[in-house]
Amino acid sequence: MGNSASSTGTVFVQTAKYNYYAGEMCTGSINVQAFNSFNCQGVWMTVMGEEKCNWQEQRTRTVGSGENARTESYTVYFNGQSTFFNTKVQVHNFFGTIMPGMYSFPFAFPIPQGLPGIFEASTGQYHASASIRYSIHGEVDVAGIFNADLRHNTGFSIDQVLNEVITQKAVSDLQNVNFCCCFKQGQASMSANVSKSCFAPGEVVQVILAVRNDSKRAFSALQCSLKRVLHLRENGGHRITISDIVSGPATTAGVAANTAQVDADARVVAFQLQQGISASVYGNLIQCEYFVSIKLVADDCCISNMEILVPVRIYAPQANTEAVLFSQAPPGWMPQTFPLYQYQMPQQAFQYGVQIQQPGMQ
Repeated sequence: MGNSASSTGTVFVQTAKYNYYAGEMCTGSINVQAFNSFNCQGVWMTVMGEEKCNWQEQRTRTVGSGENARTESYTVYFNGQSTFFNTKVQVHNFFGTIMPGMYSFPFAFPIPQGLPGIFEASTGQYHASASIRYSIHGEVDVAGIFNADLRHNTGFSIDQVLNEVITQKAVSDLQNVNFCCCFKQGQASMSANVSKSCFAPGEVVQVILAVRNDSKRAFSALQCSLKRVLHLRENGGHRITISDIVSGPATTAGVAANTAQVDADARVVAFQLQQGISASVYGNLIQCEYFVSIKLVADDCCISNMEILVPVRIYAPQANTEAVLFSQAPPGWMPQTFPLYQYQMPQQAFQYGVQIQQPGMQ
C-alpha cells in the first residue's frame, strides 16, 4: 500500500503475510524514514477490527388529505458501523528528537481467539452490503500543533479456525401437500443426508435424498443449492434478514404422484460451491449462516413447493503460510532495526473504545 509522506519524513507498515488465523502470531514492522531532524513523541501502532453494513428499504406513506390524498413510495437508508476491536500501543519513544535516517520497529502479537473472520458480501436485494475488516495503523507522533503526524495503515486478514468435528448432517420433514393453500392433496416427506457439516469454497456438496410422495400431485423438479442467510443490524437497532442463493441450483427430475424413492432408490444429487464465498461469521452487526436447500418444485402454480434446509458451515481454506512481506519496502531501504516489540493483546481490547498500553507493558 501507499505510505504517508511529508517534508518531515515517511512511514509505512509491513506484515509478514496477509492471511492469519485466530491464535496465530502476527509479525511485521513499522518503518520510518526521517528526512530531517524533528521533535518526535513516539511511534505508535493501532490494531483495529471494524464491521460495516448498509441497506435500503422501500416504504409507503399517505400524503395530502381528502380528495388530494395519495400514496407515495420513499426509500429509507440504514447504516451500521462498529469498531469492535481497537488497541493502541507505543512501540518506541524517542524522548525528544529523531535524527535523519531510516528506522525499522519490528513487532509481534498473538491474534486473540474469538474474533470474527473477515467478511465481504453484497446483494441486489435491498442494495445491501456488509464487511468485516482488520487493519494495522502506524503513526509517528510529530510534536507541534502545526506539524502533521505521519500515518500509514495496511489491511490484513483474520480467519476463524475450524475447531469443530466435520460430520454428516441429516434432516427430515413431513409436509401436507395442499391445492390453493387449503385443499388437502395428501402428504409428502423428505429425508436428506448431506455429505459434510462444513465446506470450503469450491468443494462439492453431495446430498442423498429419500422422498415419499403420498399425494395426488407431482413435483416437477428437485433442486439443491446453497442458501445464504444474512442478518444485519444498524446502529439504531433496526434489523433485516436477507436470503439468497450463492451456489447452484443443481436441478434434476422431480417425483411423480404416489411414488417413493427411498433406501436403494434414494436420489443422489451433487453441486459445486462457488469460489469466493465468504465464510460463516457471527459479529456484532453482521451474522452470516448457510444452509443446503433441498426443494421439490410443484408442477402446478397452485401447489406449494416443499423445502428443507440443512445448516452447514462455510470456512476459509488454509491459506499459504509462507512468510513473504505483504507490503514491500521502497528501493534502497537500509534501516536501523530496533529490538522486537512483543505485545500481548489484552482481553479488554475486544471492547469498544481504544485501549492504550505503554512500552513497559510488553
